[in-house]
Amino acid sequence: MTKKILTIVLLIVMFASGFSQTEKGARIISIQGNVQFDKETSKIFSSSNGIKAGAQWLIKDNLAFGGTLLSSLPGARHYSLEAGPVIRQYFNKLDIKPYLEVALGMDYRSYHSHDEYEPFLKPGAGLIYWFHKNIGIDTNLNFDLISSPAEVHWNFGVNVSFF
Repeated sequence: MTKKILTIVLLIVMFASGFSQTEKGARIISIQGNVQFDKETSKIFSSSNGIKAGAQWLIKDNLAFGGTLLSSLPGARHYSLEAGPVIRQYFNKLDIKPYLEVALGMDYRSYHSHDEYEPFLKPGAGLIYWFHKNIGIDTNLNFDLISSPAEVHWNFGVNVSFF
């Protein structure tokens, strides 16, 4: 019963929504919290949680290209910084938009006595809700396909769109 009610509410919100700012030429900046699944301890909330910032430019309607920067928070078990380009495809013209993205780049990690650099390839999927003409909240899940075993990241944050 709860699933049916949630589905009905989600559909009402989707169809009652207007249009949002993912048209060609728009720019989107975002700041997100990042939670990483810790493969060493099998804990969902790892001590390497971080802040993810991004910027995108819509090169055509619903297709964005940009960059991302993820840094671990102070007090993390190790310091991590990753950066690279990202491409994101939004779907539909409503205020609630699902999207797919792919990020590729380099990850720098500093442990107590050594540093390491690793490339990353992170496909992901998400959902953004533009509750204001230019402001939205979103969540996404992405997987690092290059690391072994694959790392899972969950992000939640705020996006601002402008021309």
